[in-house]
Amino acid sequence: MKKIILKLENLSKSFKSIVLFKNINLEILENSVVAITGKNGSGKTTLLKMLCGLTLPDDGNIIIDNLNFAKHRTKIKNFVRVVINPEKGFYPNLTLQENLNIFYRFYSKNAYQIDTWIKNFSIQNFFNTKFINCSNGIKQKFTLLTTLINKPKLVLIDELTKSVDTETLCSIYDFINYLNSIGTTIIFVTHNFNEIKILNAQHYHINNYILEKKSYVKIY
Repeated sequence: MKKIILKLENLSKSFKSIVLFKNINLEILENSVVAITGKNGSGKTTLLKMLCGLTLPDDGNIIIDNLNFAKHRTKIKNFVRVVINPEKGFYPNLTLQENLNIFYRFYSKNAYQIDTWIKNFSIQNFFNTKFINCSNGIKQKFTLLTTLINKPKLVLIDELTKSVDTETLCSIYDFINYLNSIGTTIIFVTHNFNEIKILNAQHYHINNYILEKKSYVKIY
């Protein structure tokens, strides 16, 4: 029987007079793929930031793998990875290889099939290129690649396939399916409703301060 990997209890968040979330309750089982949709400014990225500790909720609890984030922040961060803005997650003037080496210093060198996915993503010829000089597609694939390090239990991704071509799109979908196949739970923000169907994801839509579970794809 699958256990609950993520639980939100009465989670609330506001910015000054703007209410984003009000008393959200949610349970996500391990090894799930979950899509979050919502209008611009509805709080999609803020939600991901709260789940990884980059932003604190005003009220409520975030429980990941039976650990309360407020009490076990450091431990939880060891098995949660977030992909929000590739431009801010790496050293721009270091090569891809140098950036990867830095990840290995922070985590174990336990990278599950990372060499295989370097080839699958066709980025092996860019490993001596500075990050700042790589295309958006290469940056996105490299960022996703680093989520293999240390085999996280939960991966959070903002704008999964933003600004990538069709070939890159397909390889990213294959990668998400692979991550899920090794037991990782993936929560991703998207505006592309086809992705929800392609990845067979559970769908939650942000509306009126809460997360509504959808059994169909709603176009707004």
